[in-house]
Amino acid sequence: MGKTHSSSKKVYFCRFFETLHGKYWDSALRSGCDADAGYRGVSLDSLGGVFVVAGAGFLLAFASLAVQAWLAQRTG
Repeated sequence: MGKTHSSSKKVYFCRFFETLHGKYWDSALRSGCDADAGYRGVSLDSLGGVFVVAGAGFLLAFASLAVQAWLAQRTG
């Protein structure tokens, strides 16, 4: 019984993704859109947020390492 339930889920998700694919990637539906409208490409301004988040993650990881080392030294 579990196998048929699992296969029916797979069929459902397959149809679901086919519907999404048809909705967003069908070239007939996108023919009315201008391909270059508003597209500026990747710039340093758009990448700045990535570096900010990466830097914040690095600082958080370093602070966590320092606290763990301090606790290990204190208990050990």
